[in-house]
Amino acid sequence: MAAVPPTTGKKWSSDSRQYLAIEYDDTFLVYFRPSGETHFLNFLSYGMVDAVSSMPLSEEEILARMRTDFSLTAEELPEALVATTLSELDQAGLISALGAGA
Repeated sequence: MAAVPPTTGKKWSSDSRQYLAIEYDDTFLVYFRPSGETHFLNFLSYGMVDAVSSMPLSEEEILARMRTDFSLTAEELPEALVATTLSELDQAGLISALGAGA
C-alpha cells in the first residue's frame, strides 16, 4: 500500500451535478462528466463520495459516518483504509480537498 499524505484539517467535497451514479448490487457505476470516465466503486467508496456531496466533511467525520452508516467496527474499517480511499477518490476527481478551515 502506498503512503498516503495526512489530510488533517482538510474538508472533502464532491459536486453531485458532476457525476451520474447507478447502483448494481453492491457496486456503483459512476460516470464522471468532466473526464468522461466511468468508475466502478464499492459501497464504501461511493458512500464517501455521496457523504461529502451534501456538505464538506473532514477525514475524521467521514470515518465516523461510514462506521455508523454501514455498522462497521474499527477493525472492519481502519483509519488507513479511509485515508487511502479518499486519496484514490481525489486522484480520480470524484472528490476534492477544500483545505484547512473550509
